[in-house]
Amino acid sequence: MALSLLFLLGLLLFLPLLVLSSFLAPWADWDARTSEEVAGGRPDAAPTPPPILFHAASTGPWLRSLSRQKLFVLVSGSSGALARRIESGAWADLFLSASEEWMDHLEKRGLLLPGTRRVIFGNRLVLVGRQVAPGPLDWTRRPDWLQGLAIGDPVSVPVGSYAREALRYLGWWDALEPGLVLSLDAASLVQNVRRGRAPFAILYRSDLGLAKRLQPLALLPASLHEPIRYSMAVLRQAPHPEAAKAALEALARPGPLALARGLGFETPRTAIDLTLVSNVEEGVGRTLGPILLSLQVAAAACILAFVPGLFLAWLLARRSFPGKALLDALLHLPLVIPPVVTGYLLLLLLGPATPVGAFVQDRLGIDLFDWKGAALASAVMGFPLFLRSARLGFENVEPRLEQAASTLGAGPWRVFSRVSFPLALPGVITGFILCFARSLGEFGATVTFVSLVEGKTDTLPLALWRETQMPGGEEAALRLLLVSITLALLAMIASQWLTERTLAKRGGAAP
Repeated sequence: MALSLLFLLGLLLFLPLLVLSSFLAPWADWDARTSEEVAGGRPDAAPTPPPILFHAASTGPWLRSLSRQKLFVLVSGSSGALARRIESGAWADLFLSASEEWMDHLEKRGLLLPGTRRVIFGNRLVLVGRQVAPGPLDWTRRPDWLQGLAIGDPVSVPVGSYAREALRYLGWWDALEPGLVLSLDAASLVQNVRRGRAPFAILYRSDLGLAKRLQPLALLPASLHEPIRYSMAVLRQAPHPEAAKAALEALARPGPLALARGLGFETPRTAIDLTLVSNVEEGVGRTLGPILLSLQVAAAACILAFVPGLFLAWLLARRSFPGKALLDALLHLPLVIPPVVTGYLLLLLLGPATPVGAFVQDRLGIDLFDWKGAALASAVMGFPLFLRSARLGFENVEPRLEQAASTLGAGPWRVFSRVSFPLALPGVITGFILCFARSLGEFGATVTFVSLVEGKTDTLPLALWRETQMPGGEEAALRLLLVSITLALLAMIASQWLTERTLAKRGGAAP
């Protein structure tokens, strides 16, 4: 009985933690400028929510270099992956693509707001290496030393498709293709070379700022491939169309374009107006925000998994019925299939374009593409761990005790609440802790289902991944790494301590 009260008390503590995290998460970004500052310092201007910008990963350094004024909610990825999400009905206002082909694809399907598409700037390809080139490179024949090349995935990453086009034009593709290292976006392409997975890479010139300690070897002639253009447009189904149009106009101003030119993009030469440029450091917000958001998401995930997990654990432990083995296998499926598959299934089932997703979003008013979607993905991934531990807890309860309680006149609910649940509680608590720990570390399903949205889904693992892709992000990444390990260790120690205590009470020996 004491353990039951302890567990219920702990569960009640999670609810204030969830509320507290909701209030503190915005404070973690305390150094960001407010929307009144964006409106030119007019405190009487009605605040409007910032538009959601889906942008090619290669434009991330440019967008993050703009002042921290909440001009956009940023969602990063490869142009192809983001275009597919827009097709599936993803909640977004603007799309900034590194590929004209993908922008044409969306325009043909009527997904762009007519008259809003425009070319923002261009780019060039550059060959880089970990060391100075061991020999000359004149583009007339492939040098023997050019082996082990890293490029973006040509299927979905524009920098990869441009690189493939250039290599085919030169006649080098067939010789280099077997040893190619493919990357999922422009940022991870840089990391593949920096970490030694390939000695050479073809990058955007604008990514040279990310390619620290790498040697620029040669600028690829622009005649080898189609012109590289970055197009931006407002989406037809934009939830904030007016704010999106205003933001699109703001990015075309001289200040942002001058900043883009300084980063290596090709832009029209215009007067310098650095209204949007800022050197504000995010400081502690880059660490505190993801921590609070992760605690909020993990707490919500455990609460979501608790009731159905408890019922199904009892059902599988105490009842036999046709299809039990199949149900058991389906419930444990997230443990064995790739998390990306789970995230994609959630997107297919709950995307805004699906009937269920539209009902949840429009009728219930629940936006699944923020922290609530991250909590749902974490709950799905952590559910099998909770189910397995809780089921073992019920299976360890002696059935004769439940039968004796029934014989004495107790109803099914009274037997469950007074006998089964208190005796199975150690397993239930262990499962709850493991679900919490798993939710803290969830990455694959979350990034596939809700993507990395700044301030909304950048939990510890997603924020850690983002920092590793950014120049100068090593310090923040190390802080997040230490916090993640600490929280995981505390959860595992708590789980082990509870197991040992339970075994000791029952006269067993801890392993």
